[in-house]
Amino acid sequence: MLPVDGLVLAGGQSRRMGTPKAALRLDDEHTLLEHARATLRQVCAGQVWISRPFGYQPQDALELPDLTPFPGPIGGVYNGLAHCRYDLLAVLAVDLPRVPPTLFTRLYREWHAEPTLDVVYPVARGGNTQPLAALWHHRALPKLEDALALNTGPRVRDVVMTLSSRVVPIDPEELANINTPEEWAAFRRAVQP
Repeated sequence: MLPVDGLVLAGGQSRRMGTPKAALRLDDEHTLLEHARATLRQVCAGQVWISRPFGYQPQDALELPDLTPFPGPIGGVYNGLAHCRYDLLAVLAVDLPRVPPTLFTRLYREWHAEPTLDVVYPVARGGNTQPLAALWHHRALPKLEDALALNTGPRVRDVVMTLSSRVVPIDPEELANINTPEEWAAFRRAVQP
């Protein structure tokens, strides 16, 4: 287990999907939300929270609703870091079901080799980066707060560019992102036995 807390980002609006992505069923028993939380629980020694949309009424203490309406993923990461007991927060967006738990071990090794980094995240061949399957350090909080204060719904990649960061190469399949019904159908076909 890694000395990190975890956060599942599940507060998005799922506009392109047309239905909440977190509630999509991988099988008869598991939703994308449950899958993401289980992935993080395999590697996090600390708590694993769920980032929820503004106005959501938490069912338990491990659900963290956004502090303002529509802050985007940066709002969720900020809120998770503010609750973090460890210096590092493992973040996983609910719509990245192929990210393996071992990715976080690789990211941690990279951060441990250079502990001044604010964020460590994967990059796939072709340059596809994914800072929403990453390790974020507590010292990133002031820059996230600055970005949120602009009230512009800061883009994650723009914020990451202001931080000390490093990328770790990963198989492109592991970063498959599910945003549309077509991507969901393709993913389901690929994982069916």
